Amino acid sequence: MNLTDAVVLQRITALSYRGAIGGQFAGMVAATALLALHFDTHSQGFLLLWWLCIGVFALYRLSVFRRYRLHAAQRDDAYWQKIHLQGVTMTSVLWAIGGTYLMLSSPIVLSVLTALIFSGLTVGSMPVLSPMLNAMRIYAFFMTLPIWLNALFDPTSMNMTLGIMFIFLFITLLKSAKNYRDTIVESLELELAQTRLAEDLAVARNQAEQANRAKTEFIANVSHEIRTPMNGIVGMAHLLAQTPLTPLQQEKVDVINQSADLLLALVNDVLDLSKIEANRLDIVAQTVHVPQVLAEIEQMFCLRAKSQGLLWRLDYQGDADLTLLGDALRLRQVLVNLLGNALKFTEQGAVTLQVRTQHEAAHCRVQIAVMDSGIGIPAAQLPFIFDAFVQADGSSTRAYGGTGLGLTIARRLVRGMGGELVASGNVKGGTTFQFDLLWPYALASEVVIEKAQPLEAIRPLQVLLAEDNPTNRLVATRLLEKQGHTVISAENGQWVLEILARQAVDVVLMDMQMPEMDGLEATRRIRQQELTVSQPRLPIIALTANAMAEDRLRCIEAGMDDFLAKPLKPELLDQALREWVVSASSAD
Repeated sequence: MNLTDAVVLQRITALSYRGAIGGQFAGMVAATALLALHFDTHSQGFLLLWWLCIGVFALYRLSVFRRYRLHAAQRDDAYWQKIHLQGVTMTSVLWAIGGTYLMLSSPIVLSVLTALIFSGLTVGSMPVLSPMLNAMRIYAFFMTLPIWLNALFDPTSMNMTLGIMFIFLFITLLKSAKNYRDTIVESLELELAQTRLAEDLAVARNQAEQANRAKTEFIANVSHEIRTPMNGIVGMAHLLAQTPLTPLQQEKVDVINQSADLLLALVNDVLDLSKIEANRLDIVAQTVHVPQVLAEIEQMFCLRAKSQGLLWRLDYQGDADLTLLGDALRLRQVLVNLLGNALKFTEQGAVTLQVRTQHEAAHCRVQIAVMDSGIGIPAAQLPFIFDAFVQADGSSTRAYGGTGLGLTIARRLVRGMGGELVASGNVKGGTTFQFDLLWPYALASEVVIEKAQPLEAIRPLQVLLAEDNPTNRLVATRLLEKQGHTVISAENGQWVLEILARQAVDVVLMDMQMPEMDGLEATRRIRQQELTVSQPRLPIIALTANAMAEDRLRCIEAGMDDFLAKPLKPELLDQALREWVVSASSAD
């Protein structure tokens, strides 16, 4: 037990002072009872003086208790314990003087009654004084002293019996008080340990959250820094691919595009893993037309399988119009990951996507398996393949590439959708990945059949491009000019405002991070200006290397209409221009 611990000392002092308040009133009641019992048989002057001293000192101690309650922080706990100990000593001395007088000069009946009152006060003081064990020892000694003196100076059988009884009472009280004090201290130490543990856990949690925020910020910054030069690589490679090329030049351009796609996939995997670990990757329940999703997946992979000389199979057994409530985007992401791995690690044979459906009341169980005849996974490695940055072995990393993040993300996405992704080896070689999803059926009112809309012709646009990076500015300018648009460039948000003050444009492509004034502040000022002078809303599309969901939200909150992440894909840029310029024209 650590009685020197500041918190334990403070709590013991507080307990002692809190309980002693009631003790003063109990002492006054007991003193009044003794005064009444002995008033006719003893000196009334002495009794009144003794009773008055007991009362006055009790009032003084009550004032000390009040001062402690109001000003405890002005003094340390050792001071308040010293004052309390002195008060207990003076009180017990006053009681010892009065008790000795009464015991030595009273008939046997009054002596017994007096001893009973003294014993009651002594026993009753134990819960109050035990936290300060020295105070209990002093009080118990002086409160039993009159009975001992009475037995010593008047050794009748009754007085001797009372004296022996009070010796045992004294010893028992001190032992019980020590045990009581130890229990209190242990309880305080346990409470203190729990409090400190909770504080340590809170500190650790805060540190973990700070570390996680720092990691997320680091990943976002790295993503931004990688996407910025990648935008130049991907954009220029796309433009170069549109020019007449020799077969050798076309091969080099294809290598650039494939390498850029692999690097972008790595960046996206790291961002997805970061979101999943932070529990910020949302699973959205929407209507999913299962056969349509499978048809899209088949269209995506059948030609690739054929180009590798592999047999592609889609084995679907279910309703041709099966529509459920689930997250089609995440389902596609999982299937693309698993099928991409299957094709990557299969050199000959077949890759099969098998889907079975089973009706269960208002839900449908969708059983999905991706099977390949590839290199397979050793049984000893199966428990670890879903760990981040882990592949079957080092040689597969060198032979096939990859980071080992895809399966980690796929499993966590499947868990987020309510399933469990497991892997097993095939009897004839290769690997099977399978999972079940239990999704509710979509109501007829919730089913929306999407029909492809023909692309509406778009006129040449006057585009204001806000971009501080010269390479990215050149890439975007060339892509826009190739689509027939005219481009005006601005290197920061202040330039954007100055250009808009001089001339009208059809749309603004706004970078987020720019010197002097960033894209968010520029957008807010444009929107405020539109409200002030009642101008029509100018379409503003974010074009940024900040690809996190938080960045998209910040752009929308600032007043932007859409969000395009770098590297810039020409088809997405064209789609966004068509959507927002056409909708703005319709509104006018």
